[in-house]
Amino acid sequence: MKQLIMAGAPPGHRGRTWLVLLLVLVITLILCGTAYLIIRNVTASASDLFRPSVSVTNVLHAAINNVQRESKLVVTSADLTPEVERKEVYYWWFIYMGTTAARVRAPGSRVQYVIPLEQFGTANIDLDRRQRVVRVYVPEPQLDESLVSVNLEAIEEEKSSAWSRFNKNEVAAEARKGLRAATIAAGSKDFIKAQIRESAKVSMAQLLMPLQESLAPGVRLEVVVR
Repeated sequence: MKQLIMAGAPPGHRGRTWLVLLLVLVITLILCGTAYLIIRNVTASASDLFRPSVSVTNVLHAAINNVQRESKLVVTSADLTPEVERKEVYYWWFIYMGTTAARVRAPGSRVQYVIPLEQFGTANIDLDRRQRVVRVYVPEPQLDESLVSVNLEAIEEEKSSAWSRFNKNEVAAEARKGLRAATIAAGSKDFIKAQIRESAKVSMAQLLMPLQESLAPGVRLEVVVR
């Protein structure tokens, strides 16, 4: 009698492969179930913060998924006027030979601020029954350096050459190279960050509008930037 031999991986190897797949499936189900239980346990004690007709667990799941889809929420943009100054002083031995100076600025340059939301989850939501507030915590807005725009068409220059040199254009060109870094520095100043923080609260509240509409009367949504 001829014995039929199946081609492919040895039986032991196929068994191990199925075992690995089964373990991955079990771990995935455990993680999903844990996230569900966390939300269910948190919301069970705070259901009075929401309208009776809504499922608190479903509402929070939907809010978290909606936020995570954004990945990077654009808060606002700002128009800036970066300015760069360069000077070159010349001496021959101890004799002063003059100074070449250039100051360049670029009005209408723009930066954009975003909130990274990839890690947003249940830990970002606090249900405060005592104060009847649903607080949502979001990270500090960041200047998106990949979207810095220097307005090269509006560059203004003030330049002068040393009496012993005629290189004001070269020094001005060096100054222009620093405009991008100057734009980022201007957009990172503390007084601008305070304004952007307030804009972040407004943008995040708009993104969470479905969650806000599901709250019970007298309950407010508060966005906290930290």
